[in-house]
Amino acid sequence: MINIENDNKKAEEIGWQQLKKLVKAIWGEFPEEFTAQDLENQILVVTTKVEEYNGSLSSKVKGYVSADAPPAPAAPAVEEDDVPEMPPARTKTTQQAAPARVSPRPAASRSNVPF
Repeated sequence: MINIENDNKKAEEIGWQQLKKLVKAIWGEFPEEFTAQDLENQILVVTTKVEEYNGSLSSKVKGYVSADAPPAPAAPAVEEDDVPEMPPARTKTTQQAAPARVSPRPAASRSNVPF
């Protein structure tokens, strides 16, 4: 999730920086104009890291790379004893509504983007 609209301006700035990294991984540069539909069906590699947060494991995005980029060197092998145990699967008890999707602002209103 990329947070581009928030009451906290620092959170918005971080969100726009994340979006810029994602878009640059796809197109090599940040275009003057694009829509959320332009991002659909684009292929890129997302590097993640599993971290513990509040007693639960979560994935954190560490970076984006073009799908056309040469593969990164393989990570060193992990011994079976080094792999953390996964928590038991959660069972869904009630249907939860999907979070609302946020599209980038139209290009005309992005003149004050902090990058």
